[in-house]
Amino acid sequence: MWKIGTLAMGSLLVACTNTSLVDNGVIKIETAAAQPVTISYADARRVDGQLVINGELEYPSWVRFGQFTGHIDISVSSPSGKVVEQHNIEPLRRRVPLTLGRKARFVATFQLDPRPETIVYISYTNEDHSGKG
Repeated sequence: MWKIGTLAMGSLLVACTNTSLVDNGVIKIETAAAQPVTISYADARRVDGQLVINGELEYPSWVRFGQFTGHIDISVSSPSGKVVEQHNIEPLRRRVPLTLGRKARFVATFQLDPRPETIVYISYTNEDHSGKG
Protein backbone atom coordinates (compact mmCIF):
# COMPACT_ATOMS: atom_id res chain seq x y z
CA MET A 1 0.00 0.00 0.00
CA TRP A 2 2.87 2.37 0.73
CA LYS A 3 4.22 1.97 -2.82
CA ILE A 4 0.85 2.92 -4.29
CA GLY A 5 0.80 6.05 -2.11
CA THR A 6 4.34 6.94 -3.20
CA LEU A 7 3.48 6.39 -6.85
CA ALA A 8 0.38 8.54 -6.55
CA MET A 9 2.38 11.31 -4.88
CA GLY A 10 5.05 11.12 -7.58
CA SER A 11 2.38 11.41 -10.27
CA LEU A 12 0.85 14.34 -8.43
CA LEU A 13 4.20 16.15 -8.36
CA VAL A 14 4.74 15.56 -12.08
CA ALA A 15 1.23 16.80 -12.83
CA CYS A 16 1.79 19.96 -10.78
CA THR A 17 4.96 20.88 -12.66
CA ASN A 18 3.32 20.20 -16.03
CA THR A 19 0.25 22.41 -15.57
CA SER A 20 -0.95 24.94 -18.09
CA LEU A 21 0.73 28.33 -17.75
CA VAL A 22 -2.29 29.84 -19.51
CA ASP A 23 -4.76 28.38 -17.01
CA ASN A 24 -2.54 29.61 -14.15
CA GLY A 25 -2.47 33.15 -15.55
CA VAL A 26 1.31 33.26 -16.11
CA ILE A 27 1.04 33.53 -19.90
CA LYS A 28 -1.52 35.06 -22.21
CA ILE A 29 -1.91 33.60 -25.72
CA GLU A 30 -3.23 35.64 -28.65
CA THR A 31 -4.01 33.89 -31.94
CA ALA A 32 -4.77 34.77 -35.56
CA ALA A 33 -5.14 32.59 -38.65
CA ALA A 34 -5.62 33.00 -42.39
CA GLN A 35 -9.24 32.10 -43.20
CA PRO A 36 -10.68 29.51 -43.33
CA VAL A 37 -8.02 27.93 -41.07
CA THR A 38 -8.55 28.44 -37.34
CA ILE A 39 -6.33 27.83 -34.34
CA SER A 40 -8.72 25.67 -32.36
CA TYR A 41 -6.44 25.07 -29.36
CA ALA A 42 -3.25 26.58 -27.94
CA ASP A 43 -1.50 26.09 -24.61
CA ALA A 44 1.83 26.71 -22.88
CA ARG A 45 3.66 24.56 -20.34
CA ARG A 46 7.00 24.60 -18.57
CA VAL A 47 8.85 21.32 -19.26
CA ASP A 48 12.42 20.72 -18.04
CA GLY A 49 13.05 24.46 -17.66
CA GLN A 50 11.86 25.23 -21.19
CA LEU A 51 8.67 26.83 -22.49
CA VAL A 52 6.66 24.47 -24.72
CA ILE A 53 3.85 25.90 -26.84
CA ASN A 54 1.49 23.43 -28.49
CA GLY A 55 -1.84 23.55 -30.24
CA GLU A 56 -4.04 22.53 -33.10
CA LEU A 57 -5.14 24.05 -36.42
CA GLU A 58 -8.20 23.03 -38.35
CA TYR A 59 -10.17 23.58 -41.49
CA PRO A 60 -13.94 23.51 -41.04
CA SER A 61 -15.67 20.40 -42.38
CA TRP A 62 -17.22 22.37 -45.28
CA VAL A 63 -13.74 23.00 -46.77
CA ARG A 64 -13.58 19.65 -48.49
CA PHE A 65 -10.06 19.76 -49.95
CA GLY A 66 -8.29 22.18 -47.59
CA GLN A 67 -4.53 21.77 -47.34
CA PHE A 68 -2.16 23.33 -44.82
CA THR A 69 0.21 25.09 -47.21
CA GLY A 70 1.36 27.81 -44.80
CA HIS A 71 3.31 27.90 -41.57
CA ILE A 72 2.89 28.99 -37.96
CA ASP A 73 4.62 32.06 -36.54
CA ILE A 74 5.06 32.00 -32.77
CA SER A 75 6.64 34.86 -30.87
CA VAL A 76 7.12 35.26 -27.13
CA SER A 77 7.04 38.83 -25.79
CA SER A 78 8.02 40.14 -22.39
CA PRO A 79 5.41 42.01 -20.33
CA SER A 80 6.86 45.26 -21.74
CA GLY A 81 6.11 44.10 -25.31
CA LYS A 82 9.67 43.29 -26.43
CA VAL A 83 9.93 40.11 -28.55
CA VAL A 84 12.18 37.74 -26.63
CA GLU A 85 12.22 34.76 -29.01
CA GLN A 86 10.32 33.62 -32.09
CA HIS A 87 9.93 30.53 -34.28
CA ASN A 88 8.39 29.77 -37.67
CA ILE A 89 7.28 26.15 -37.79
CA GLU A 90 5.44 23.80 -40.14
CA PRO A 91 2.20 22.21 -38.95
CA LEU A 92 2.18 18.45 -38.30
CA ARG A 93 -0.73 17.17 -40.38
CA ARG A 94 -3.24 14.61 -39.07
CA ARG A 95 -5.73 12.44 -40.92
CA VAL A 96 -9.29 12.60 -39.60
CA PRO A 97 -12.63 11.70 -41.21
CA LEU A 98 -13.87 14.28 -43.73
CA THR A 99 -16.89 15.07 -41.57
CA LEU A 100 -14.58 16.42 -38.87
CA GLY A 101 -12.54 18.66 -41.18
CA ARG A 102 -8.78 18.70 -41.63
CA LYS A 103 -6.55 19.10 -38.58
CA ALA A 104 -2.88 19.69 -37.84
CA ARG A 105 -0.88 19.99 -34.62
CA PHE A 106 2.05 22.23 -33.77
CA VAL A 107 4.71 22.21 -31.07
CA ALA A 108 7.49 24.72 -30.44
CA THR A 109 10.11 24.75 -27.67
CA PHE A 110 11.66 27.98 -26.39
CA GLN A 111 14.82 28.13 -24.31
CA LEU A 112 13.41 30.51 -21.72
CA ASP A 113 11.55 30.59 -18.44
CA PRO A 114 8.54 32.90 -18.86
CA ARG A 115 7.83 35.68 -16.37
CA PRO A 116 4.29 36.46 -15.29
CA GLU A 117 2.32 38.44 -17.90
CA THR A 118 4.36 37.05 -20.81
CA ILE A 119 2.42 37.20 -24.08
CA VAL A 120 2.64 34.53 -26.79
CA TYR A 121 1.44 35.48 -30.29
CA ILE A 122 0.52 32.56 -32.56
CA SER A 123 -0.54 33.01 -36.16
CA TYR A 124 -1.04 30.75 -39.16
CA THR A 125 -0.18 32.39 -42.44
CA ASN A 126 0.37 31.52 -46.09
CA GLU A 127 2.89 34.35 -46.50
CA ASP A 128 6.53 33.61 -47.30
CA HIS A 129 8.91 35.22 -44.77
CA SER A 130 12.06 33.71 -46.27
CA GLY A 131 12.67 36.54 -48.73
CA LYS A 132 12.87 34.01 -51.60
CA GLY A 133 9.52 34.71 -53.12
